[in-house]
Amino acid sequence: MKVASETKDLTEKYNSEKDPTKKLKLQYRIIEKTAKVTMEEIYRLSNRNFGLYMKELTKPFAQQYIKFQQDYIVQRITHGGLNASDLPLVVAEQQIASKAFDRFSPTMAGGDKRVMERTLLLLTMSYAQLGFQLQVMNATLEPLQLMTQMIRSHFGADENWLFAVSILATHENLVKKKLLELGVSEAEIENENTRFHELMERLTKEIEQKENRKLGLGFYKSDTLRTVRNELEHRGYRHKVTREQMLELLKDLKDFEKEVFPTVPAKTS
Repeated sequence: MKVASETKDLTEKYNSEKDPTKKLKLQYRIIEKTAKVTMEEIYRLSNRNFGLYMKELTKPFAQQYIKFQQDYIVQRITHGGLNASDLPLVVAEQQIASKAFDRFSPTMAGGDKRVMERTLLLLTMSYAQLGFQLQVMNATLEPLQLMTQMIRSHFGADENWLFAVSILATHENLVKKKLLELGVSEAEIENENTRFHELMERLTKEIEQKENRKLGLGFYKSDTLRTVRNELEHRGYRHKVTREQMLELLKDLKDFEKEVFPTVPAKTS
């Protein structure tokens, strides 16, 4: 009751506090108090009730994890990062990983208090490291979040719009980079009177003449990228981009890259 009363007092102070720094300190004190009460309640649970509590706690996570794995596999297939021949290995990896995690349990300590304490300490440290990694990731993604807020506010679009624009800009730069590698001068490439479709035609000609090879469908499918690029560049504010559409563009870009920058087979001795 004392802790609950203290938490209530802190909450009232937090709601009435105007100073941002003091408000932040109060917020963390509330978190600390609430966590303490929660942990004390958990420690008082019987083994049976604790087992039921853990089951309920992990159920939504397990469901979310399974859905994430399924969606991620579909995403990798969509953008060409995973082939049908890779699926058996992916399934096998998930089964092996699941068994490995199942075998890791605090009960393997055999009731040894020292081992249990050290296990808890290691888990706490891992949690702290994970928290730090999430902070770093959030800081890295902050520009993307800010841009997403901007386009959502003005265009009603989301991060998939940004990814699509990036994919299309990468397509253009891959074309120009390949032309440079084939000996075309930068002055010719960046000539303001040269249209993008002319660069594509020049690229076809240069590859056929200098690399003595014919381009496949992966190259010519990039006409779709060019069309979408022109539309988003000039009238992007009118359009939204779904995740499926963005992944289709990414797959087309990867197909284009394979055609233009083919992997050179390793020489065998």
